[in-house]
Amino acid sequence: MEDNALQDEQPPARMVAGALAHLARHMRTGCPRAAERAALLLERVAAGAETDPHLRAHARELVAVLERD
Repeated sequence: MEDNALQDEQPPARMVAGALAHLARHMRTGCPRAAERAALLLERVAAGAETDPHLRAHARELVAVLERD
């Protein structure tokens, strides 16, 4: 059970890396699921208490862009 909790609480840099990977896949292939996953990770980054305010703002901006598409 603790392993799942640790996986759910990734550091912001790791979530951003995952979001960028999904975003790149979406940009290459047009895969809507990749865009959804990128947005989900970016929302988690933006909601994180330890997230830098600038990163939070940019993550929210990118989520808004992904949700418009």
